[in-house]
Amino acid sequence: VHDLHIWSLTSKRYILSCHIVVSEEMSMQEVQILLHDLENVIQNLGIEHVTIQAETSLNNHDDIHHCIIENIPKDSEH
Repeated sequence: VHDLHIWSLTSKRYILSCHIVVSEEMSMQEVQILLHDLENVIQNLGIEHVTIQAETSLNNHDDIHHCIIENIPKDSEH
């Protein structure tokens, strides 16, 4: 995860945007499932609107510190 931004629109409305780096080996369907699962997890934390941009490690991000998400709880089976 990089370029993480969280805004407060009001005292009770929050927005998040970020970029995630995914494996080049993931299919588009796998990426879409991952995005859906991430959005659900974030919305369950009380963030109303979520925008996540997926990109591969082929984009040069050497100067950016990343956090790694290893396990994402799933609220539904795919």
